[in-house]
Amino acid sequence: MQPANDPKNLDDELFARLASNTPRPPIGKRVLIVGGHFMNVRLFDQLVQLQGCATIIIMGGDEGLQAAIKKPPDLIIVEADGSNGFQLARSLKGDERTRDIPLVVVSSHDERTILRAGYDAYDVFVAKPINVLNFLKMIDGLLLPT
Repeated sequence: MQPANDPKNLDDELFARLASNTPRPPIGKRVLIVGGHFMNVRLFDQLVQLQGCATIIIMGGDEGLQAAIKKPPDLIIVEADGSNGFQLARSLKGDERTRDIPLVVVSSHDERTILRAGYDAYDVFVAKPINVLNFLKMIDGLLLPT
């Protein structure tokens, strides 16, 4: 018998919730999702809610910083396929009110290219197309105590 914290058991539990589209009970965490593409933002929203988190959706980066300052979330996910998303990430990490909030940047650009362009203001980089199982594990890793 495998222990409950075995990675295989975790994968099985995540797959079962995905297959049944059954969210885990609320964990009391709020996630701000900022993006430009409706379908991508909708996918991130569904996955975050599946993990038991409440979401705040902002379409377009201009309001993202203000939303994070007004009511600081536990996690911020920024879809960054253009310079606006990367500028928002830089602003979030550069502002003392938001710099300690874990920040995930999701982009179709290669991370090495992003780093060479000077965009290194994030805690986690996720390349598109996302791996759903890894995305769910990443959310848990950032929001749940170990």
